[in-house]
Amino acid sequence: MNKVKSQKRPSRSLRNSLIFWFLVFSIVPLIFVTGFSLEKAELALDRELLRRMQGNTNEVDLTISDMEKAVTSRGRDLASDRALTYYLSTNKAKEIRSFLSNWIMSSVASRVSVIQADGRIIGSAYKDETGEVKSENLSSEKAYYIEDDLVERLNATVSLKLLESRKKSLELVAYQQVQSRSGRVVGFIEQVININEQFLLALKKRMELQLVIISPEGKVVVASNEDLMLYPKKFFAAFKGDNEEKIYDIQIRKQPY
Repeated sequence: MNKVKSQKRPSRSLRNSLIFWFLVFSIVPLIFVTGFSLEKAELALDRELLRRMQGNTNEVDLTISDMEKAVTSRGRDLASDRALTYYLSTNKAKEIRSFLSNWIMSSVASRVSVIQADGRIIGSAYKDETGEVKSENLSSEKAYYIEDDLVERLNATVSLKLLESRKKSLELVAYQQVQSRSGRVVGFIEQVININEQFLLALKKRMELQLVIISPEGKVVVASNEDLMLYPKKFFAAFKGDNEEKIYDIQIRKQPY
Protein backbone atom coordinates (compact mmCIF):
# COMPACT_ATOMS: atom_id res chain seq x y z
CA MET A 1 0.00 0.00 0.00
CA ASN A 2 1.43 3.33 -1.10
CA LYS A 3 1.75 6.04 1.48
CA VAL A 4 0.75 9.54 0.53
CA LYS A 5 3.56 11.90 1.26
CA SER A 6 2.49 15.03 3.05
CA GLN A 7 3.34 18.27 1.21
CA LYS A 8 4.76 21.09 3.26
CA ARG A 9 3.44 24.58 2.52
CA PRO A 10 6.40 26.75 1.69
CA SER A 11 6.97 29.32 4.35
CA ARG A 12 7.02 33.02 3.41
CA SER A 13 10.56 34.20 3.12
CA LEU A 14 11.86 37.19 5.04
CA ARG A 15 12.65 38.98 1.79
CA ASN A 16 9.06 38.69 0.51
CA SER A 17 7.72 40.00 3.82
CA LEU A 18 10.06 42.97 3.73
CA ILE A 19 9.07 43.76 0.14
CA PHE A 20 5.37 43.49 1.00
CA TRP A 21 5.55 45.84 4.00
CA PHE A 22 7.84 48.20 2.14
CA LEU A 23 5.21 48.52 -0.60
CA VAL A 24 2.45 48.97 1.96
CA PHE A 25 4.27 51.75 3.81
CA SER A 26 5.32 53.38 0.51
CA ILE A 27 2.10 53.25 -1.52
CA VAL A 28 -0.52 53.98 1.17
CA PRO A 29 0.95 57.39 2.13
CA LEU A 30 1.42 58.12 -1.56
CA ILE A 31 -2.28 57.44 -2.15
CA PHE A 32 -3.27 59.81 0.65
CA VAL A 33 -0.85 62.50 -0.55
CA THR A 34 -2.09 62.14 -4.14
CA GLY A 35 -5.74 62.36 -3.08
CA PHE A 36 -5.02 65.39 -0.89
CA SER A 37 -3.07 67.07 -3.70
CA LEU A 38 -5.86 66.43 -6.21
CA GLU A 39 -8.41 67.91 -3.81
CA LYS A 40 -6.24 70.99 -3.28
CA ALA A 41 -5.68 71.33 -7.02
CA GLU A 42 -9.42 71.12 -7.67
CA LEU A 43 -10.10 73.81 -5.05
CA ALA A 44 -7.39 76.01 -6.58
CA LEU A 45 -8.89 75.58 -10.05
CA ASP A 46 -12.36 76.41 -8.71
CA ARG A 47 -11.01 79.55 -7.02
CA GLU A 48 -9.27 80.65 -10.21
CA LEU A 49 -12.41 79.95 -12.26
CA LEU A 50 -14.52 81.88 -9.76
CA ARG A 51 -12.04 84.77 -9.83
CA ARG A 52 -12.24 84.95 -13.62
CA MET A 53 -16.03 84.71 -13.59
CA GLN A 54 -16.24 87.51 -11.02
CA GLY A 55 -13.91 89.57 -13.19
CA ASN A 56 -16.15 88.97 -16.21
CA THR A 57 -19.22 89.86 -14.17
CA ASN A 58 -17.58 93.09 -13.03
CA GLU A 59 -16.69 93.94 -16.64
CA VAL A 60 -20.29 93.47 -17.79
CA ASP A 61 -21.53 95.49 -14.82
CA LEU A 62 -19.02 98.25 -15.58
CA THR A 63 -20.05 98.32 -19.25
CA ILE A 64 -23.72 98.77 -18.38
CA SER A 65 -22.88 101.27 -15.62
CA ASP A 66 -20.83 103.39 -18.05
CA MET A 67 -23.70 103.35 -20.54
CA GLU A 68 -26.11 104.39 -17.79
CA LYS A 69 -23.85 107.30 -16.78
CA ALA A 70 -23.52 108.39 -20.41
CA VAL A 71 -27.29 108.33 -20.90
CA THR A 72 -27.84 110.32 -17.69
CA SER A 73 -25.28 112.95 -18.65
CA ARG A 74 -26.50 113.35 -22.21
CA GLY A 75 -30.11 113.38 -21.02
CA ARG A 76 -29.38 116.45 -18.90
CA ASP A 77 -27.71 118.15 -21.86
CA LEU A 78 -30.62 117.31 -24.12
CA ALA A 79 -33.20 118.55 -21.62
CA SER A 80 -31.39 121.88 -21.35
CA ASP A 81 -31.14 122.39 -25.13
CA ARG A 82 -33.10 125.58 -25.87
CA ALA A 83 -33.93 124.58 -29.44
CA LEU A 84 -35.56 121.34 -28.26
CA THR A 85 -37.37 123.20 -25.48
CA TYR A 86 -38.78 125.62 -28.04
CA TYR A 87 -39.89 122.80 -30.38
CA LEU A 88 -41.57 121.04 -27.46
CA SER A 89 -43.30 124.19 -26.19
CA THR A 90 -44.62 125.03 -29.66
CA ASN A 91 -45.63 121.46 -30.53
CA LYS A 92 -43.32 121.17 -33.58
CA ALA A 93 -43.29 117.37 -34.03
CA LYS A 94 -41.45 117.35 -37.38
CA GLU A 95 -38.58 119.43 -36.03
CA ILE A 96 -38.38 117.24 -32.93
CA ARG A 97 -38.10 114.04 -35.02
CA SER A 98 -35.31 115.56 -37.11
CA PHE A 99 -33.54 116.80 -33.99
CA LEU A 100 -33.71 113.39 -32.28
CA SER A 101 -32.60 111.50 -35.41
CA ASN A 102 -29.39 113.52 -35.51
CA TRP A 103 -28.88 113.41 -31.77
CA ILE A 104 -29.22 109.62 -31.30
CA MET A 105 -26.45 108.87 -33.82
CA SER A 106 -23.81 109.70 -31.21
CA SER A 107 -25.70 108.23 -28.27
CA VAL A 108 -25.44 104.80 -26.63
CA ALA A 109 -29.23 104.81 -26.22
CA SER A 110 -31.30 102.48 -28.38
CA ARG A 111 -34.28 104.84 -28.44
CA VAL A 112 -35.00 108.43 -27.44
CA SER A 113 -38.41 110.05 -27.18
CA VAL A 114 -39.79 113.46 -26.29
CA ILE A 115 -42.94 113.49 -24.18
CA GLN A 116 -45.26 116.41 -23.61
CA ALA A 117 -46.31 117.44 -20.11
CA ASP A 118 -49.65 115.64 -20.46
CA GLY A 119 -47.88 112.33 -21.25
CA ARG A 120 -48.25 112.32 -25.04
CA ILE A 121 -45.20 111.13 -26.98
CA ILE A 122 -44.64 113.82 -29.61
CA GLY A 123 -41.49 112.47 -31.26
CA SER A 124 -39.24 109.42 -31.19
CA ALA A 125 -36.11 108.12 -32.90
CA TYR A 126 -34.51 104.70 -32.55
CA LYS A 127 -31.80 102.39 -33.89
CA ASP A 128 -32.93 99.21 -35.62
CA GLU A 129 -31.12 95.84 -35.47
CA THR A 130 -28.59 96.99 -38.08
CA GLY A 131 -27.89 100.26 -36.26
CA GLU A 132 -29.74 102.40 -38.79
CA VAL A 133 -31.50 105.41 -37.27
CA LYS A 134 -35.24 105.70 -37.86
CA SER A 135 -37.90 108.06 -36.56
CA GLU A 136 -41.57 107.55 -35.78
CA ASN A 137 -44.24 109.88 -37.12
CA LEU A 138 -46.57 110.23 -34.15
CA SER A 139 -49.35 112.40 -35.53
CA SER A 140 -52.45 113.44 -33.65
CA GLU A 141 -54.35 110.59 -35.33
CA LYS A 142 -51.71 108.15 -34.04
CA ALA A 143 -51.19 109.45 -30.51
CA TYR A 144 -49.38 107.45 -27.83
CA TYR A 145 -49.41 108.33 -24.15
CA ILE A 146 -47.43 107.07 -21.19
CA GLU A 147 -49.36 106.00 -18.10
CA ASP A 148 -50.87 108.66 -15.84
CA ASP A 149 -49.11 107.42 -12.71
CA LEU A 150 -45.77 107.66 -14.53
CA VAL A 151 -46.58 111.25 -15.54
CA GLU A 152 -47.22 112.05 -11.86
CA ARG A 153 -43.89 110.53 -10.85
CA LEU A 154 -42.04 112.44 -13.57
CA ASN A 155 -43.61 115.72 -12.50
CA ALA A 156 -42.48 115.06 -8.95
CA THR A 157 -38.80 114.45 -9.75
CA VAL A 158 -36.20 115.90 -12.10
CA SER A 159 -34.93 112.50 -13.21
CA LEU A 160 -36.10 108.91 -12.93
CA LYS A 161 -34.67 105.52 -13.87
CA LEU A 162 -36.64 102.32 -14.39
CA LEU A 163 -35.73 98.75 -15.26
CA GLU A 164 -38.34 97.00 -17.38
CA SER A 165 -38.44 93.39 -18.55
CA ARG A 166 -39.62 92.87 -22.11
CA LYS A 167 -39.91 89.80 -24.32
CA LYS A 168 -36.31 88.59 -24.76
CA SER A 169 -34.85 91.89 -23.58
CA LEU A 170 -34.24 94.07 -20.57
CA GLU A 171 -34.69 97.83 -20.87
CA LEU A 172 -33.01 100.47 -18.77
CA VAL A 173 -35.21 103.56 -19.10
CA ALA A 174 -34.02 107.02 -18.04
CA TYR A 175 -36.33 110.04 -17.84
CA GLN A 176 -35.37 113.71 -17.53
CA GLN A 177 -37.59 116.74 -17.04
CA VAL A 178 -37.58 119.49 -19.65
CA GLN A 179 -38.20 122.87 -18.05
CA SER A 180 -38.77 126.33 -19.47
CA ARG A 181 -36.66 129.27 -18.36
CA SER A 182 -39.29 130.06 -15.75
CA GLY A 183 -38.96 126.54 -14.29
CA ARG A 184 -42.26 125.22 -15.65
CA VAL A 185 -42.22 121.56 -16.71
CA VAL A 186 -43.00 121.48 -20.43
CA GLY A 187 -42.21 117.80 -21.03
CA PHE A 188 -39.81 114.92 -20.55
CA ILE A 189 -36.95 113.12 -22.28
CA GLU A 190 -37.09 109.32 -22.38
CA GLN A 191 -33.95 107.33 -23.23
CA VAL A 192 -33.83 103.55 -23.48
CA ILE A 193 -30.87 101.18 -23.36
CA ASN A 194 -32.06 97.89 -24.80
CA ILE A 195 -30.15 94.92 -23.36
CA ASN A 196 -31.21 92.32 -25.90
CA GLU A 197 -29.66 89.36 -27.72
CA GLN A 198 -27.66 91.63 -30.05
CA PHE A 199 -26.23 93.43 -27.01
CA LEU A 200 -25.15 90.14 -25.40
CA LEU A 201 -23.75 88.79 -28.67
CA ALA A 202 -21.51 91.86 -28.94
CA LEU A 203 -20.25 91.22 -25.39
CA LYS A 204 -19.85 87.51 -26.16
CA LYS A 205 -17.68 88.28 -29.18
CA ARG A 206 -15.48 90.61 -27.13
CA MET A 207 -15.22 88.49 -23.99
CA GLU A 208 -15.57 84.99 -25.52
CA LEU A 209 -18.30 84.04 -23.05
CA GLN A 210 -21.88 82.83 -23.02
CA LEU A 211 -24.04 85.38 -21.18
CA VAL A 212 -27.47 85.12 -19.64
CA ILE A 213 -29.59 87.62 -17.68
CA ILE A 214 -31.93 86.07 -15.13
CA SER A 215 -34.80 87.79 -13.33
CA PRO A 216 -35.05 87.70 -9.50
CA GLU A 217 -37.71 85.00 -9.96
CA GLY A 218 -35.26 82.76 -11.83
CA LYS A 219 -36.66 83.35 -15.33
CA VAL A 220 -34.26 83.78 -18.23
CA VAL A 221 -34.90 87.25 -19.69
CA VAL A 222 -32.32 87.24 -22.46
CA ALA A 223 -29.33 85.06 -23.37
CA SER A 224 -26.51 84.97 -25.89
CA ASN A 225 -27.52 81.40 -26.81
CA GLU A 226 -31.13 80.49 -27.48
CA ASP A 227 -30.68 77.09 -25.81
CA LEU A 228 -30.40 78.86 -22.46
CA MET A 229 -33.97 80.09 -22.94
CA LEU A 230 -35.17 76.47 -22.87
CA TYR A 231 -34.03 75.71 -19.33
CA PRO A 232 -36.88 75.45 -16.81
CA LYS A 233 -37.39 78.28 -14.36
CA LYS A 234 -36.60 76.05 -11.36
CA PHE A 235 -33.10 75.36 -12.73
CA PHE A 236 -31.95 78.97 -12.38
CA ALA A 237 -34.02 79.52 -9.22
CA ALA A 238 -31.26 77.59 -7.40
CA PHE A 239 -28.92 80.52 -8.10
CA LYS A 240 -30.86 82.74 -5.68
CA GLY A 241 -29.79 83.38 -2.12
CA ASP A 242 -26.27 83.01 -0.75
CA ASN A 243 -24.93 81.23 -3.82
CA GLU A 244 -22.93 84.03 -5.43
CA GLU A 245 -19.63 82.17 -4.96
CA LYS A 246 -20.81 78.77 -6.12
CA ILE A 247 -20.04 77.26 -9.50
CA TYR A 248 -22.73 75.40 -11.42
CA ASP A 249 -22.25 73.07 -14.36
CA ILE A 250 -24.42 73.57 -17.40
CA GLN A 251 -24.50 72.17 -20.92
CA ILE A 252 -25.23 74.13 -24.08
CA ARG A 253 -25.63 71.92 -27.15
CA LYS A 254 -23.70 69.14 -25.41
CA GLN A 255 -20.86 71.54 -24.63
CA PRO A 256 -20.10 71.72 -20.90
CA TYR A 257 -19.78 75.13 -19.24
